[in-house]
Amino acid sequence: MKKILIAFLGNTVYQETAYQIEDKLYKSQLAFIPIYKHFSPVETVYVIGTKESRWEMLRDFSHKRIEIPYGRSESDFWKMFDILTNNLELKNTDVIFDITHCFRAIPIFTAIYIRLLRYIEPTAHFSHIFYGSFEKEQNITPIVDLVSTLDLLDWIDATTSFIKYGELEELSMKIKETNDKIWKRNIIEKPIKLGEFSRSLERLSNLSRLTYVPLLSEASKEMSELLNRAELRDEIQRYVKPFSLLSDNLVGYTSRFVRPSFWESHLEAAKWYLENKRPTQSLLVLRETILTLLCEKDGCDPYDLKSREMREKELNEQRRFSKKPKPIVKLWGKITDARNRAGHALMKRIDKELSAYKAIREVAKLVEETEIILSKLP
Repeated sequence: MKKILIAFLGNTVYQETAYQIEDKLYKSQLAFIPIYKHFSPVETVYVIGTKESRWEMLRDFSHKRIEIPYGRSESDFWKMFDILTNNLELKNTDVIFDITHCFRAIPIFTAIYIRLLRYIEPTAHFSHIFYGSFEKEQNITPIVDLVSTLDLLDWIDATTSFIKYGELEELSMKIKETNDKIWKRNIIEKPIKLGEFSRSLERLSNLSRLTYVPLLSEASKEMSELLNRAELRDEIQRYVKPFSLLSDNLVGYTSRFVRPSFWESHLEAAKWYLENKRPTQSLLVLRETILTLLCEKDGCDPYDLKSREMREKELNEQRRFSKKPKPIVKLWGKITDARNRAGHALMKRIDKELSAYKAIREVAKLVEETEIILSKLP
C-alpha cells in the first residue's frame, strides 16, 4: 500500500526547531518535512493552503499544491469540500495527516472530513494524524500522533447506532478490537471479561437482527448478569472508557425483555422493534405473541411447534367462520393482514391510499391494541 502525506501550510513566519518523532530529531521550520523524511518512501505529498500561504518555503520540496479558500464563511467550507474531494487520490493508500500548520477553523473541518473519508474510501488507511507541539521556550518540539481521536469518533458512531436503532454490532466490534489490541501488547495486566462481553454483545445483536425472540430474552438475562459483575465494570472503566457512559443504557435494554411470562417478553420485543425503526419485525413478533399467550393460557409449551400450529389453525377458523369473533380473533386478523402486506413488500397496484407512513402508524396502533386486549384476557 502506497503512502501519501497530507499537510497544511499557513502564512505564519515559521521558526526552525528540532522536531522529535519517536527517538529521532529533525531540524526544520515545517513539521511535515521531518514527517516526510521519517516515513519515506512517501509517494505523494499534498500540501493544502491558501493564496497567502508561505508557498515559497517549498521551492525545493516536491509536493502537489492544493489551494483552498480562507474559511471565512460557510460557503468557503463547502468549496474546500469540493476542492479536496476532486484533488486527493486516496484509493488503496496509507494516509498520514499533519495538522501542525493548520489555520483558523480548518482543524475542525479536517477532523470531520477525515471521518467522512473513512466511509467513502474504505480502501484508505488513516495511520497517523500528527501535530507538532511547538513552544518558544523549548528546544525540542515533539510531534504527537492524534490518530486516537478517530477512535473516539468510531465510538460516537457505535453509540449513535445503539441509541437510535438499537444496533449492538458496532459496539461489539469496538470492544473486541480494543481487547485484541491489549492482548497483543507485552503487558502483565490484561482484561479477562472484556472478550466474553464482546461475544455476548455480538450474540445479542445477531438474535435481535434475526428476530430470534425466544433466545433474545435468555441472552438479555445473561447480559444483565454479566454487566453486574464487578470485574467487568472495572475492565470497562479501565480499557473502554467511552462505553462506561452507555452501561446504564445497555442495562435498560437487556432488562426490558426479562418479563414474568413469555408472551409479555415477546410483546416487549415487538415494542422494541417498533421503537427502533423495524416495523416489519415488530409485526412478525406481534403475531407470534398471540400464539405464545394462548399456549401459556392452556398450559402447554409455548415453543412447541405443533401447539402453536394448532392455535394458529383455531384462530384462522374462528376468523373465517365466527359471526361474532372475540376481540383476540379480530386482533389476529388485523395483525395477519398487516404482516402479509409487509411480507409482500406492499406489492399491489398503485394506490393513493397506500402510504409507508400510514403503514407504520398502523403497526403502532396494533402494538397498543395487542397490549390492551391480551392484558384483559382471563
